Amino acid sequence: FYNCHVECNQTVDYLGGGCSLFAYNTSYYDEDDVGNTTFKDCYVDNKCSVMCKQGANAGAFVAQANFGTRNLKFIRCENNASVTSQGAAGGFCGQIGGSVCKAQFDDCVNNGNITGLPGYLTEAPDILYAGGFFGNRLASYSHTVYPDLPHGYETIFNNCTNNGKITVASKPEGASTVTGGFVANIYGETDPEAQDSKKVEFNDCTNNGAVGNQNSNYSAGFLAMNYDTTMPEKYSNCSNNGIITGTTVGHFSSTKRAADYQWATNPVIGPNALLIGDNKIYIEGESH
Repeated sequence: FYNCHVECNQTVDYLGGGCSLFAYNTSYYDEDDVGNTTFKDCYVDNKCSVMCKQGANAGAFVAQANFGTRNLKFIRCENNASVTSQGAAGGFCGQIGGSVCKAQFDDCVNNGNITGLPGYLTEAPDILYAGGFFGNRLASYSHTVYPDLPHGYETIFNNCTNNGKITVASKPEGASTVTGGFVANIYGETDPEAQDSKKVEFNDCTNNGAVGNQNSNYSAGFLAMNYDTTMPEKYSNCSNNGIITGTTVGHFSSTKRAADYQWATNPVIGPNALLIGDNKIYIEGESH
């Protein structure tokens, strides 16, 4: 998608599946298809909004990237639409699936407010993900099940900014809620032979949006939850200026994973803790 603009005065409201203003899904499995999906110089205006119910994923550009997409890339794109979902909600993409080897965002901005909306799952606790760029990234496909698929697990942001407010509307009993200025949750690489190909990088990025509220379990200015205990997180010349609210919070990440360095200067954990952005900058794991 090159030089595409969406200007509207309506709400995309859909029950089930997934919803977005560009694409519901990106591509399907094909062993001969390299599966590249690129958005370049695309724009969504602030009169648009996306609402998805019944557990569906929602994003202004893509509801979910999966089923054969290998590389997902956004270049100089901007979202101004609000996104609300009972599944995974993101300003650009609701959920990134296990087939994606590399997700990259270059010179992109999210100005839209992103809201997780409880209420779909009735037999199991809700898990709500809301992120400024994407809500959830699933674990990579098993190399045993899909031996012909290329493997890798990279998430990279270069010169990107979130200005949107990221919240959860309410929290049902037993629910888990995750809110991130850039990303709510990443599950990680499962293939033992591809461990050296996984990473999360934020380069020259800024979060200005308020993240989380009294309904948030995990909240952070950049990546709220990293399930992969061995996946490194790199923050190079990045700053958080947003107010972070939740039970477990952090300027950059709220989970003590591979990014232990940040906790030396931001050791804030506690019920409904409020973490005021202090504009600290982190370069290659060092605080300055």
